[in-house]
Amino acid sequence: MPTDPFADTATPVDRKTLLALVEASHAVNAGLELAEVFNHLVRSAADVLQAQGASVLMLSESGDELIFRAAVGPGSKALVGTRIGADQGIAGQVIKTGRATRIDDTAINRNFLPDVDRKTKTRTQSLLAVPLTHSNETVGVVEVVNPKNKKQFTDRDLDLLKLFANLTASAARNAQALDRLSRENRSLRESAPPPTVVGNSPAIRASLRLARKVAPTRTSVLLTGQTGTGKEVMARAVH
Repeated sequence: MPTDPFADTATPVDRKTLLALVEASHAVNAGLELAEVFNHLVRSAADVLQAQGASVLMLSESGDELIFRAAVGPGSKALVGTRIGADQGIAGQVIKTGRATRIDDTAINRNFLPDVDRKTKTRTQSLLAVPLTHSNETVGVVEVVNPKNKKQFTDRDLDLLKLFANLTASAARNAQALDRLSRENRSLRESAPPPTVVGNSPAIRASLRLARKVAPTRTSVLLTGQTGTGKEVMARAVH
């Protein structure tokens, strides 16, 4: 059954915010490329919550690392691709517990990972971190940092980010699966041996002699024949 995006939230949503969430959800779910989905996710999260920055971290295929797949905000370019242990930082705690968290002051939180701030050359003061959960499996974390117009985030902000994460987790998971299948398919294609001409009839031998003769030249060659007669294989022999 599809997950109810409102199941974990009790905060009333005003019309402006609701429209922003719906628009963000449509944008994310319209994307098929993994990078496109994640970039929509962080841009929309930062916009909806009026945050200085946002990022999405996804578990590696081995499950022992979290990888920053997309980020917006100061220093965000340096962050994308960074890997941390799946048990490190506040994101690691969210993965471990499966629960969202609000940190009002990172300086007094023992789970905060200062390495990220050193990499982005910024100062994270307040943050929200919410799990991306699909089919009862936590597959990543969305974080937003430093609200623009107030000192710290509120419980309402946390509820809104939960709602947003619920709307987008399925798309993120599906895009991740599609990306993995695409990479596996590309790897199989690259590792497969090139097709060869099989046959020893006079006609086949004559065709191969002609192919070897024209291959070193700049002559245009037109291959004709019905579907399935080996035009593509012969074209490889020519090129």
